[in-house]
Formats: sequence, structure tokens, C-alpha cells
Amino acid sequence: FIRGIEVSTYDDDCKSIHMLGLMWQDEKPFYPLEEVIAKSRNERNVEILKELNETYNFDINFEELRSYSKSLIIGRGHISRIIKDKGYAKDYNEANSYLKSLKKTKSYGVRVEEAIKTIHDAKGIAIMAHPYSLKKDDETLFNKIKYYKDNHGLDGIECIHTRQSKEKIEKYLVIAKKLDLLVSGGSDYHGDYKPDVRLGKGKGKEFFVDYQYLIDMKNYYNKL
Repeated sequence: FIRGIEVSTYDDDCKSIHMLGLMWQDEKPFYPLEEVIAKSRNERNVEILKELNETYNFDINFEELRSYSKSLIIGRGHISRIIKDKGYAKDYNEANSYLKSLKKTKSYGVRVEEAIKTIHDAKGIAIMAHPYSLKKDDETLFNKIKYYKDNHGLDGIECIHTRQSKEKIEKYLVIAKKLDLLVSGGSDYHGDYKPDVRLGKGKGKEFFVDYQYLIDMKNYYNKL
């Protein structure tokens, strides 16, 4: 096992960029980040509940939703669960479809550079998660990754991910090689919220993370 955290971030042209912190040693630098992210995320959650109630005639209040999380962070998975539990959807796939139908909400979390700095302050490695989700063309994505490596010390990218096609995986591996970045991979398992994704096994035949990537990461970490 290695320690890991996923941080919600954004920048001037991306409302959502997830940043992974791997192999960190000190959790204290994350505490202020958690408070900021929880506050901004809850502001977004209130917007989501308002739109769900108005659009689909649901009756879900924020205090009910808050009881679904054991931490400060309340995510979309918690919203899907309460939609299902209250009988508005027969399963998580249907609950998720309600969320996907909503208008795009404002950015939440912290800026990318702040997350990278915090991960480094915690003595961890900063990895850009599932780059497919940024929805950028190849050149724009390459330049964005290069910017964060050159200016803020980004350590790697999650080239292998459950929802990244073989073609995209190969493209991201090329980017990692060109920019001398670490490669990571993850199933992005989220429990019942993603019923088609298995823990550590992902989804489909294209998902496989070579153990060599972890060895490379450890070697890189030991030289820091």
C-alpha cells in the first residue's frame, strides 16, 4: 500500500482538474486545503440540490445530505446515494444520469498550483489525474501539462485509467516520456457510485497498470 489523496482543483480555463498526491508523509499540510475544498464543494452541493428539486420535483435538503458523509467532504457519490435511497432512482446508474443532466456548476476546490505545493509540502508526489477529463485537444493538453511541470513541479500524469481508451493511454504515455514525467494508473474505484468499476481491476481489457511504474515512482521519490 502507498498513501494517496485526490484533490479537487481548477485553473483559469478548466473548472475541474483532479490532482493526486501519492506517497506523502505528513498529513498536516492537507488540513487547511480540506476546509477550503469542503466549503466550496458544499456551496456547489447546495446549487445541485436546488436544481434537482426544481427540475425533477425532488425533496432533498442539505442537512439530509450532510448525514451521508462521515467527513467534511460531501461528493457526487453521496448525492447519488440519497437520490436512490429516497426512491427517485432505481439504481446508481439512474441516479448518476440525473446528475449528468444538470447544468455545469461553478469551479470548486483550490487552484492547481496550490494543490501541487501542498502535496510537495506533505513530502508527496503530485500527479495529474485522468487527463481525459480535461477535454482538451492534444496540443492544448500537452502545453498545460508542460506548464505545470516547468513552473510548479508537477511530477507525473495518470496515463492509465479505467475510462481512458487504449488510444488515449498511448498518447499520454508519449507525453510522459517527452516531458520526463512519472506514469501512474488507477481504477478510480468509488464503490457503489461506480457499479461498473472494480477495485484495482477497473473496467475492460485495456486497464492494466504495470508494477514497473510503482518501482519508477519509488526510485524517483528516494532521490528527492
